[in-house]
Formats: sequence, C-alpha cells, structure tokens
Amino acid sequence: MKGGKEHHVPLSPQALELLKAMPRNGDRVFPILDQHAMRRVLAKATPNGTVHGMRATFRTWCLECTSFPPKLAEAALAHRLGADKTEEAYLRGTLFEKRRKLMEAWATYCTKPAIARGEVVPIREAHASA
Repeated sequence: MKGGKEHHVPLSPQALELLKAMPRNGDRVFPILDQHAMRRVLAKATPNGTVHGMRATFRTWCLECTSFPPKLAEAALAHRLGADKTEEAYLRGTLFEKRRKLMEAWATYCTKPAIARGEVVPIREAHASA
C-alpha cells in the first residue's frame, strides 16, 4: 500500500467461490507478485485497461448506482478519509463491516449479465451468448 497502512479487504461470497475454485501452489492461490503484476494481467485481458481505470469504474458505480456514502467508497479504495490531519487523527475505524456490504453489492453487480445491468450489447454478442 502506498500509505504504508495495512488494508484488509472483505471478500464477497462470489470472490470466495472464485478463489476456492482456483488451483493452488501449496497454501497460496497466487504467487508472490511484484508491483507491476496486476498491470500485466490486465493488459492481457483488456489491452486498453488500466488499474486506475478499474478503480475509477468502481468509484463511479458507487456514486451513480448506489446510496453508499462517498467516504465508504474511499475507504474501500484505501484512500485517506480525513479532510486534514486533525480529522484523520479522529478517524480510527476501518468500516470493515460496512465495506463488506459494499463489496457484496459490487460483486452482485459485476456478476450480473450485461443485459441485466442495463448495458447496451451488440446483437451479435447477445445472439452468441443465447
């Protein structure tokens, strides 16, 4: 983490199901990764995608499609929550249980078919998946 603070991420049931299905290397699902690993994986999956683009997509969804408080979305992204150092000094909680509900809503959104999310899907793609 850039801020040097530990950040625990609540995993949704969908994320846990995915992790349970993945092959393991001993006790690990993932090897120890360097700081550029996510960028390389994303480049293979989506050539024009960026890590910040994924984070921006999450943040935009929080703002436009949910009623979760903006500070909760910021906490999920491990951003600083205080407007200044004084406010930061009093914000000591992690909002973990509230972030769990947010991440469950995000997972539900991400695992819905594109048509159910209201996205426009070209007819050839909709036809191919039918």
